Amino acid sequence: GDVVLIPEATYYIIDKEGLVAERGDINKFYLAAEKTVSFVVPTGEKLAAGDYTAVLTFDLGDGANLTHEFDFHKDENGKMSITKISA
Repeated sequence: GDVVLIPEATYYIIDKEGLVAERGDINKFYLAAEKTVSFVVPTGEKLAAGDYTAVLTFDLGDGANLTHEFDFHKDENGKMSITKISA
C-alpha cells in the first residue's frame, strides 16, 4: 500500500500505586506501509527507582487509536529494563 502514518503519540508512566508519575509526547515519526520504526519514550531523570507501567497511545487519525502497555523496572543506578509487554 501507499499509506504513510504520522501518528500523534503520547505516553503515561504509572507507578505501583496507580498514580501518573510522568507523561508527555513522543516525537513525531513517519511510518510507511509494511515498515517498522523505532522511537524513544523520553523518561526523565526525576523518575525514582521502582516498578512502573508505561501506557503508549497512538492517534492514527480519523478516530483510530492504538494503545500498548509495558511494565518496566528502574534500578538505583538508573538502568531500566522491560519486565512485561502487553499486547
